[in-house]
Amino acid sequence: MQTHSLCRCSPSRCEHRGLCSQTWTVFHCNCSDSGYSRATCHSSVYEQSCEAYKHNGNTSGYFYIDVDGSGPIKPQLVYCNMTESDTWMIIQHNNTELTRVRPAPGLDQHLVHFNYSSEEEQLIGSISQSQHCEQELSYHCRKSRLLNTPEGSPFSWWLGGRTPGRVQTYWGGAHPGSQQCACGLQGDCVDPQHYCNCDADSLEWYFIIICKM
Repeated sequence: MQTHSLCRCSPSRCEHRGLCSQTWTVFHCNCSDSGYSRATCHSSVYEQSCEAYKHNGNTSGYFYIDVDGSGPIKPQLVYCNMTESDTWMIIQHNNTELTRVRPAPGLDQHLVHFNYSSEEEQLIGSISQSQHCEQELSYHCRKSRLLNTPEGSPFSWWLGGRTPGRVQTYWGGAHPGSQQCACGLQGDCVDPQHYCNCDADSLEWYFIIICKM
């Protein structure tokens, strides 16, 4: 007499990398360390936002967030800053210290890479579900020409904004495309002939926001 065993784990019915095992009659999903639960590891054990943790009575701290619930995006560890009025999800990166910008021989640019603790799809998911999102980059300068006139070609630029890789010629506090810093827009630069304090022929150190999005 021949008997045939039905393979219930090929393909696996377990989601989110749960481990499938079977007996003669049933299959079982081991969801340990997957961040998901239920019979097929379908339901996330984590909340989808810092706001949800706040509503559960939690205070500020580190939490795992699953931005798409039972979807394919993995949970991510973030810091939730909870106040009475607002709740912020803070995602860490590797470049929080000041970085000295030096000219490189033969190059006209200085590259700084920001490696976030979250993957790109996790970042996109977090941004899409947020009411407001911002990223702030600052620049400390002294006799460092950034701009030309609003009609001339700028001496410097940065890449980014709401369109990845787009050349931007404005600096924090000014309007996109204005080729000015905030002081140029407000008319209170230390040298009225220039549109940014960094451009002034001064030994004083100045601080500007490169971008705040």
